[in-house]
Amino acid sequence: MQFFIGFNSHLLQHVITKDNVSIAVDGAMTIKVVDSWKSCYNAVNPADMLVSVANGIIRKIVGTMNVDDLYHNRDTINKAVCAFQYQYCGHRGLQYSFFTAEIYFRC
Repeated sequence: MQFFIGFNSHLLQHVITKDNVSIAVDGAMTIKVVDSWKSCYNAVNPADMLVSVANGIIRKIVGTMNVDDLYHNRDTINKAVCAFQYQYCGHRGLQYSFFTAEIYFRC
């Protein structure tokens, strides 16, 4: 079973940058269940768990960057979320394959 958590979903995160600019960061990720027993017994709701972890990582990284740096270093956010999710999914019977972030100014 594979599922996609897409844009304009639970991943929409309103964050304040290091230079006090309010922005919105949205994302999309693809997750595949490779071991149903582990995914059922090691996580109550795998999709919500991964969204919560991704949101925490996004807030942590964006809070340390300036607005100018965000657009040039968007890959830094993507790589950080992917690296942590690979590590987090392993013993939960999930395979994490994709994440991308979109950054919007909050008006």
